[in-house]
Amino acid sequence: MKNIFHKILFAYSKGCSSYVAQVICKNKKTLDIGCGFGSFLQYDPMNFTGIEINESAIEYCKKKGFSVLNASTEKIPVADASFERVVALQVIEHLTPDTAYAMIREAIRILKPEGELILSTEFPTNTFWDTFSHVKPYPPKSILKMLAKDELGLETFSKFKTLEAKEIYYSGKFHKNKIISLLSQIAANYLDIGKKNYTIILKKHVVTPEKI
Repeated sequence: MKNIFHKILFAYSKGCSSYVAQVICKNKKTLDIGCGFGSFLQYDPMNFTGIEINESAIEYCKKKGFSVLNASTEKIPVADASFERVVALQVIEHLTPDTAYAMIREAIRILKPEGELILSTEFPTNTFWDTFSHVKPYPPKSILKMLAKDELGLETFSKFKTLEAKEIYYSGKFHKNKIISLLSQIAANYLDIGKKNYTIILKKHVVTPEKI
């Protein structure tokens, strides 16, 4: 799994404000899980669709002309293999393990072969529990563990055999001072210091019978 922070820096130097929306999902049919008030959908309303359960957020998005479905993360009313990208940005930390597992399972169902699931979430820092609705932190190793073979047979969840970890990058604390903010991001990715969030890109592949 590659760290792609250098790509993030290059994209932002060219005026990019959202690497996920403007690079990874550019011109791709994308489902945004937990779209909120449409901050992600606004980048490409023609290709991006959101799901949300907050009625006020749904109403706001529809007034903006965004495509939004009233649906939970566990049962998404779209066809199998109908999206090239599925994103869940700052969502999984609000879910129990059972619900998080169901969300990833739904994402796999929805994705086309070679499609990508993009997850972002917070590390369990000293401010993580300051948000009332945070249920559980999911550091990268917890996600990767769901992709690896359970040699000892101790896991209660079945592994996601059709997903593989492709890329990852980290975010540090953002500051008003742009230089300090940049140094914070560099430290998070290359010095393993001050990691606040991470984004992981998981690719769906077809599993042949011999690999099952």
